[in-house]
Amino acid sequence: MGALAAGVAAGNAVLRNALFVMASQDALSSTSTALSLFGRAAAMSKGRDQFDGPGERDQSIGSGSAKSVSANITIVDGNSVAVRRTPEQALGILYATASVAASGAFFPAGVNGTIRYSGLNS
Repeated sequence: MGALAAGVAAGNAVLRNALFVMASQDALSSTSTALSLFGRAAAMSKGRDQFDGPGERDQSIGSGSAKSVSANITIVDGNSVAVRRTPEQALGILYATASVAASGAFFPAGVNGTIRYSGLNS
């Protein structure tokens, strides 16, 4: 299980790094607006956090302005261990609900497999 989690964390880091590079270029440009990529990434992070249960399992990719940028590529806990979600927490995000559900949002007809229900993630 640890190798799987490490692989997922590495894949997430690649995606977060690509988003950070684009957000940095946006922030450092003179045409950056109030709806910066950093701001939109932070808003999406807050959205995911409301569906996966108590505690902050998600973090923004960083922050930036026309003068400087700061990265947050790998999401880790206080012991530098990659933060993980249970399958029920992940389904809560995909179904966009903190309640028990079998479908919603990205999967309006639900998903196939053994685990199809999101947990009570509130």
